[in-house]
Amino acid sequence: MHPVLFWLPNPFGDSPFAVRFFGLFILDAFFVATLWVQWQYSRRRNAAIAAEEGPTRTFRWVIGGMVANRAVWLAAPGLDWGLTLLFVLVCDLLLFLWARRSVNRVLARHGREEADFVFNLCFWLLIVGFFGARLFWIITTPAGRDDFATRPLHALVAVWDGGIVYYGGLLCAVAYGAWYLWWKKRSILELGDVLIVGVALTLFVGRWACFSAGCDHGVPTDMPWGLVFVKDPESLIPPQWQGTVRIHPTELYMSLNGLLIFLVLALVLRKKKFDGQTVFLFLMLYAVGRS
Repeated sequence: MHPVLFWLPNPFGDSPFAVRFFGLFILDAFFVATLWVQWQYSRRRNAAIAAEEGPTRTFRWVIGGMVANRAVWLAAPGLDWGLTLLFVLVCDLLLFLWARRSVNRVLARHGREEADFVFNLCFWLLIVGFFGARLFWIITTPAGRDDFATRPLHALVAVWDGGIVYYGGLLCAVAYGAWYLWWKKRSILELGDVLIVGVALTLFVGRWACFSAGCDHGVPTDMPWGLVFVKDPESLIPPQWQGTVRIHPTELYMSLNGLLIFLVLALVLRKKKFDGQTVFLFLMLYAVGRS
Protein backbone atom coordinates (compact mmCIF):
# COMPACT_ATOMS: atom_id res chain seq x y z
CA MET A 1 0.00 0.00 0.00
CA HIS A 2 1.38 3.37 -1.05
CA PRO A 3 -1.38 5.78 -2.11
CA VAL A 4 0.73 8.59 -3.59
CA LEU A 5 2.92 8.01 -6.62
CA PHE A 6 4.50 11.49 -6.54
CA TRP A 7 3.67 15.14 -5.84
CA LEU A 8 3.35 17.94 -8.39
CA PRO A 9 3.58 21.71 -7.80
CA ASN A 10 0.16 23.29 -7.44
CA PRO A 11 -0.09 26.62 -9.33
CA PHE A 12 -3.41 27.42 -7.62
CA GLY A 13 -2.36 26.98 -4.00
CA ASP A 14 0.38 26.22 -1.49
CA SER A 15 -0.36 22.51 -1.15
CA PRO A 16 1.23 20.26 -3.82
CA PHE A 17 -1.00 18.06 -5.97
CA ALA A 18 -0.79 14.32 -5.34
CA VAL A 19 -0.67 11.90 -8.29
CA ARG A 20 -2.12 8.74 -6.78
CA PHE A 21 -1.90 5.08 -7.68
CA PHE A 22 -5.67 4.75 -7.14
CA GLY A 23 -6.73 6.81 -10.14
CA LEU A 24 -3.97 5.44 -12.38
CA PHE A 25 -4.93 1.81 -11.68
CA ILE A 26 -8.57 2.65 -12.45
CA LEU A 27 -7.57 4.10 -15.84
CA ASP A 28 -5.21 1.17 -16.37
CA ALA A 29 -8.10 -1.26 -15.85
CA PHE A 30 -10.41 0.73 -18.12
CA PHE A 31 -8.05 0.82 -21.10
CA VAL A 32 -7.04 -2.84 -20.88
CA ALA A 33 -10.65 -4.03 -20.58
CA THR A 34 -11.92 -1.66 -23.30
CA LEU A 35 -9.29 -2.89 -25.74
CA TRP A 36 -10.29 -6.50 -25.00
CA VAL A 37 -14.00 -5.71 -25.55
CA GLN A 38 -13.21 -3.87 -28.81
CA TRP A 39 -11.37 -6.90 -30.12
CA GLN A 40 -13.91 -9.52 -29.06
CA TYR A 41 -16.94 -7.60 -30.31
CA SER A 42 -15.24 -6.81 -33.64
CA ARG A 43 -14.42 -10.51 -34.06
CA ARG A 44 -18.03 -11.50 -33.49
CA ARG A 45 -19.33 -8.95 -36.00
CA ASN A 46 -16.78 -9.49 -38.80
CA ALA A 47 -15.81 -12.92 -40.11
CA ALA A 48 -12.57 -11.58 -41.60
CA ILE A 49 -11.48 -10.26 -38.20
CA ALA A 50 -12.55 -13.51 -36.53
CA ALA A 51 -10.05 -15.36 -38.73
CA GLU A 52 -7.20 -13.32 -37.24
CA GLU A 53 -5.71 -15.12 -34.23
CA GLY A 54 -2.72 -12.89 -33.51
CA PRO A 55 -4.41 -10.44 -31.09
CA THR A 56 -6.16 -13.31 -29.29
CA ARG A 57 -2.79 -14.92 -28.56
CA THR A 58 -1.49 -11.53 -27.52
CA PHE A 59 -4.28 -11.12 -24.97
CA ARG A 60 -3.48 -14.53 -23.49
CA TRP A 61 0.05 -13.26 -22.90
CA VAL A 62 -1.27 -9.97 -21.52
CA ILE A 63 -3.46 -11.70 -18.92
CA GLY A 64 -0.66 -14.11 -18.06
CA GLY A 65 1.79 -11.22 -17.73
CA MET A 66 -0.52 -9.27 -15.43
CA VAL A 67 -0.95 -12.30 -13.19
CA ALA A 68 2.79 -13.00 -13.20
CA ASN A 69 4.00 -9.50 -12.33
CA ARG A 70 1.58 -9.35 -9.38
CA ALA A 71 2.52 -12.84 -8.18
CA VAL A 72 6.25 -12.07 -8.35
CA TRP A 73 5.81 -8.92 -6.30
CA LEU A 74 3.68 -10.57 -3.62
CA ALA A 75 6.08 -13.54 -3.40
CA ALA A 76 9.21 -11.40 -3.04
CA PRO A 77 9.84 -10.40 0.60
CA GLY A 78 11.26 -7.08 1.71
CA LEU A 79 10.34 -5.03 -1.35
CA ASP A 80 9.38 -1.38 -1.12
CA TRP A 81 5.61 -1.07 -1.55
CA GLY A 82 5.67 2.17 -3.52
CA LEU A 83 8.34 1.03 -5.98
CA THR A 84 6.75 -2.35 -6.55
CA LEU A 85 3.30 -0.85 -7.13
CA LEU A 86 4.98 1.37 -9.69
CA PHE A 87 6.57 -1.73 -11.24
CA VAL A 88 3.15 -3.41 -11.55
CA LEU A 89 1.66 -0.27 -13.11
CA VAL A 90 4.49 0.13 -15.64
CA CYS A 91 4.27 -3.56 -16.61
CA ASP A 92 0.53 -3.16 -17.17
CA LEU A 93 1.20 -0.13 -19.37
CA LEU A 94 3.75 -1.99 -21.49
CA LEU A 95 1.40 -4.96 -21.88
CA PHE A 96 -1.45 -2.66 -22.89
CA LEU A 97 0.67 -0.87 -25.52
CA TRP A 98 1.76 -4.20 -26.96
CA ALA A 99 -1.82 -5.47 -27.17
CA ARG A 100 -3.06 -2.19 -28.63
CA ARG A 101 -0.47 -2.37 -31.41
CA SER A 102 -1.51 -5.92 -32.24
CA VAL A 103 -5.25 -5.15 -32.23
CA ASN A 104 -5.03 -1.88 -34.17
CA ARG A 105 -2.91 -3.47 -36.87
CA VAL A 106 -5.69 -6.00 -37.56
CA LEU A 107 -8.57 -3.52 -37.24
CA ALA A 108 -6.88 -1.10 -39.64
CA ARG A 109 -7.02 -3.75 -42.35
CA HIS A 110 -10.71 -4.55 -41.90
CA GLY A 111 -12.26 -1.23 -40.85
CA ARG A 112 -12.56 0.30 -37.39
CA GLU A 113 -16.25 1.22 -37.28
CA GLU A 114 -17.30 -1.36 -34.70
CA ALA A 115 -14.18 -0.84 -32.58
CA ASP A 116 -14.75 2.93 -32.49
CA PHE A 117 -18.41 2.40 -31.56
CA VAL A 118 -17.39 0.14 -28.67
CA PHE A 119 -14.71 2.54 -27.42
CA ASN A 120 -17.13 5.49 -27.40
CA LEU A 121 -19.69 3.40 -25.51
CA CYS A 122 -17.10 2.22 -22.98
CA PHE A 123 -15.85 5.78 -22.44
CA TRP A 124 -19.32 7.02 -21.49
CA LEU A 125 -19.96 3.92 -19.40
CA LEU A 126 -16.80 4.81 -17.45
CA ILE A 127 -18.00 8.38 -16.84
CA VAL A 128 -21.54 7.36 -15.86
CA GLY A 129 -20.29 4.42 -13.79
CA PHE A 130 -17.79 6.65 -11.99
CA PHE A 131 -20.42 9.14 -10.88
CA GLY A 132 -22.81 6.31 -10.00
CA ALA A 133 -20.15 4.68 -7.83
CA ARG A 134 -19.37 7.99 -6.12
CA LEU A 135 -23.05 8.75 -5.58
CA PHE A 136 -23.65 5.37 -3.94
CA TRP A 137 -20.54 5.94 -1.78
CA ILE A 138 -22.01 9.25 -0.62
CA ILE A 139 -25.40 7.67 0.09
CA THR A 140 -24.27 4.45 1.80
CA THR A 141 -21.20 5.43 3.86
CA PRO A 142 -20.82 7.83 6.81
CA ALA A 143 -17.53 9.12 5.37
CA GLY A 144 -19.24 9.89 2.07
CA ARG A 145 -22.14 11.69 3.69
CA ASP A 146 -19.80 13.73 5.91
CA ASP A 147 -17.61 14.67 2.96
CA PHE A 148 -20.63 15.68 0.87
CA ALA A 149 -22.01 17.81 3.71
CA THR A 150 -18.79 19.84 3.96
CA ARG A 151 -17.31 19.58 0.44
CA PRO A 152 -20.00 18.47 -2.06
CA LEU A 153 -17.90 18.98 -5.20
CA HIS A 154 -14.93 17.15 -3.66
CA ALA A 155 -17.21 14.28 -2.61
CA LEU A 156 -18.50 13.88 -6.16
CA VAL A 157 -15.21 13.90 -8.06
CA ALA A 158 -12.25 13.18 -5.75
CA VAL A 159 -11.80 9.53 -6.69
CA TRP A 160 -8.07 9.92 -6.07
CA ASP A 161 -8.88 9.93 -2.36
CA GLY A 162 -10.75 6.61 -2.66
CA GLY A 163 -14.44 6.07 -2.15
CA ILE A 164 -16.43 4.19 -4.77
CA VAL A 165 -19.22 1.61 -4.43
CA TYR A 166 -18.98 -0.93 -7.22
CA TYR A 167 -22.66 -1.85 -7.34
CA GLY A 168 -23.58 1.83 -7.73
CA GLY A 169 -21.32 2.11 -10.76
CA LEU A 170 -22.66 -1.14 -12.21
CA LEU A 171 -26.33 -0.17 -11.86
CA CYS A 172 -25.87 3.29 -13.36
CA ALA A 173 -23.66 2.02 -16.18
CA VAL A 174 -26.12 -0.77 -17.05
CA ALA A 175 -29.02 1.69 -17.16
CA TYR A 176 -27.09 4.10 -19.40
CA GLY A 177 -25.73 1.31 -21.63
CA ALA A 178 -29.19 -0.18 -22.13
CA TRP A 179 -30.59 3.20 -23.12
CA TYR A 180 -27.67 3.97 -25.48
CA LEU A 181 -27.86 0.61 -27.26
CA TRP A 182 -31.66 0.93 -27.60
CA TRP A 183 -31.14 4.41 -29.09
CA LYS A 184 -28.55 3.05 -31.54
CA LYS A 185 -30.83 0.07 -32.36
CA ARG A 186 -28.24 -2.48 -31.21
CA SER A 187 -28.88 -5.74 -29.41
CA ILE A 188 -28.44 -4.96 -25.72
CA LEU A 189 -27.76 -8.52 -24.62
CA GLU A 190 -25.47 -9.35 -27.57
CA LEU A 191 -23.06 -6.52 -26.80
CA GLY A 192 -23.72 -6.89 -23.08
CA ASP A 193 -22.33 -10.41 -23.19
CA VAL A 194 -18.97 -9.05 -24.37
CA LEU A 195 -19.00 -5.93 -22.20
CA ILE A 196 -19.63 -7.87 -19.00
CA VAL A 197 -16.56 -10.03 -19.59
CA GLY A 198 -14.59 -6.80 -19.87
CA VAL A 199 -16.11 -5.69 -16.57
CA ALA A 200 -14.69 -8.82 -14.91
CA LEU A 201 -11.28 -7.98 -16.37
CA THR A 202 -11.66 -4.45 -15.00
CA LEU A 203 -12.27 -5.91 -11.54
CA PHE A 204 -9.09 -7.96 -11.73
CA VAL A 205 -6.93 -4.95 -12.63
CA GLY A 206 -8.93 -2.21 -10.92
CA ARG A 207 -9.04 -3.77 -7.45
CA TRP A 208 -5.35 -2.99 -7.21
CA ALA A 209 -6.44 0.63 -7.03
CA CYS A 210 -8.16 -0.23 -3.74
CA PHE A 211 -5.05 -2.10 -2.61
CA SER A 212 -2.81 0.88 -3.34
CA ALA A 213 -5.01 3.26 -1.34
CA GLY A 214 -5.69 0.90 1.57
CA CYS A 215 -9.47 1.10 1.12
CA ASP A 216 -11.75 -1.94 1.31
CA HIS A 217 -9.23 -3.54 3.64
CA GLY A 218 -9.92 -6.57 5.80
CA VAL A 219 -9.78 -7.22 9.53
CA PRO A 220 -6.77 -8.41 11.57
CA THR A 221 -5.80 -12.03 10.99
CA ASP A 222 -3.23 -14.64 12.03
CA MET A 223 -3.29 -16.26 8.59
CA PRO A 224 0.16 -16.51 6.93
CA TRP A 225 -1.03 -14.54 3.89
CA GLY A 226 -2.12 -11.60 6.03
CA LEU A 227 -0.23 -8.43 5.15
CA VAL A 228 1.29 -5.72 7.34
CA PHE A 229 0.74 -2.41 5.59
CA VAL A 230 3.44 0.22 5.82
CA LYS A 231 2.85 3.39 7.81
CA ASP A 232 1.61 6.17 5.58
CA PRO A 233 -0.44 9.23 6.59
CA GLU A 234 -2.24 9.08 3.22
CA SER A 235 -3.41 5.50 3.77
CA LEU A 236 -6.99 4.57 4.59
CA ILE A 237 -5.77 1.75 6.85
CA PRO A 238 -6.48 2.60 10.52
CA PRO A 239 -3.28 4.16 11.96
CA GLN A 240 -3.19 1.69 14.87
CA TRP A 241 -2.90 -1.20 12.39
CA GLN A 242 -0.24 0.30 10.13
CA GLY A 243 3.20 -1.23 10.44
CA THR A 244 2.29 -3.75 13.14
CA VAL A 245 -0.95 -5.70 12.52
CA ARG A 246 -1.52 -8.37 9.87
CA ILE A 247 -4.83 -7.84 8.09
CA HIS A 248 -6.70 -9.68 5.36
CA PRO A 249 -5.81 -8.24 1.90
CA THR A 250 -9.45 -8.33 0.84
CA GLU A 251 -8.67 -6.10 -2.14
CA LEU A 252 -6.53 -8.93 -3.54
CA TYR A 253 -9.26 -11.47 -2.81
CA MET A 254 -11.61 -9.35 -4.94
CA SER A 255 -8.96 -9.00 -7.65
CA LEU A 256 -8.60 -12.78 -7.77
CA ASN A 257 -12.39 -13.09 -7.84
CA GLY A 258 -12.47 -10.81 -10.89
CA LEU A 259 -9.77 -12.84 -12.64
CA LEU A 260 -11.55 -16.15 -12.07
CA ILE A 261 -14.87 -14.72 -13.27
CA PHE A 262 -13.14 -13.30 -16.36
CA LEU A 263 -11.64 -16.68 -17.25
CA VAL A 264 -14.96 -18.48 -16.78
CA LEU A 265 -16.93 -15.91 -18.76
CA ALA A 266 -14.38 -15.77 -21.59
CA LEU A 267 -14.79 -19.52 -21.98
CA VAL A 268 -18.59 -19.36 -21.82
CA LEU A 269 -18.65 -16.49 -24.35
CA ARG A 270 -17.05 -18.72 -26.98
CA LYS A 271 -19.79 -21.36 -26.64
CA LYS A 272 -22.78 -19.41 -25.36
CA LYS A 273 -26.23 -20.77 -26.12
CA PHE A 274 -28.22 -17.51 -26.02
CA ASP A 275 -27.71 -13.75 -25.80
CA GLY A 276 -27.44 -12.59 -22.21
CA GLN A 277 -25.91 -15.83 -20.91
CA THR A 278 -22.64 -14.27 -19.72
CA VAL A 279 -24.47 -11.21 -18.32
CA PHE A 280 -26.66 -13.33 -16.06
CA LEU A 281 -23.78 -15.64 -15.16
CA PHE A 282 -21.63 -12.66 -14.14
CA LEU A 283 -24.32 -11.31 -11.83
CA MET A 284 -24.53 -14.69 -10.08
CA LEU A 285 -20.79 -15.34 -9.87
CA TYR A 286 -19.88 -11.85 -8.67
CA ALA A 287 -22.50 -11.93 -5.93
CA VAL A 288 -21.18 -15.31 -4.69
CA GLY A 289 -17.57 -14.18 -4.80
CA ARG A 290 -18.35 -10.89 -3.10
CA SER A 291 -20.14 -12.60 -0.22
